[in-house]
Amino acid sequence: VCVLLWVVLVLMSLCFHYYQAWFTGSYDRTLHSAEDYTLQLTNVPDHVTSERRLKRLLEEELRMHEKIHGVCICYNFLSLPEHDKEEIEEMLENMTEHDTWKNGWCPENQCVGGLKQRIEHDKQKFTELVRSGRLKCSGQAWVVFKRQVDMVKVQEERCGIRRAIFEAETEEQMNDLIH
Repeated sequence: VCVLLWVVLVLMSLCFHYYQAWFTGSYDRTLHSAEDYTLQLTNVPDHVTSERRLKRLLEEELRMHEKIHGVCICYNFLSLPEHDKEEIEEMLENMTEHDTWKNGWCPENQCVGGLKQRIEHDKQKFTELVRSGRLKCSGQAWVVFKRQVDMVKVQEERCGIRRAIFEAETEEQMNDLIH
């Protein structure tokens, strides 16, 4: 009886294991996360500070025109003086408040007054931080593709980005925040 019970329990354990593996695969195929569309770039030169310019460079290099949703550059925030860190934190609060209002989650009359002027001031201050060289790329950036198929294609066909695409750009062109 004990041997029969042991065999039944082993078979049930195997069935449970295979069911869990099937469920995990099914769950992963039906629900998508940011990881399904995003690639990380490392060793990005520190003079690369324009997300728009980097997106254009990557679209050209990867031959993925209009297939990249956006690029997010990680900045060396921790190396800034305390005063600049506080200003960037304030900028982030203003952007959060602006997005809250823009998405209709909060009526405009409940937002703190002068939000549009603060956003414009923040834009000028951020541009100054980048152009002065105080705020630089930390060496990492994230590329978000519009479709998962395009990200997978890049993963399968590439093992990196030619560093020369960054060297062809001048620091002034990479710092071009307005365009």
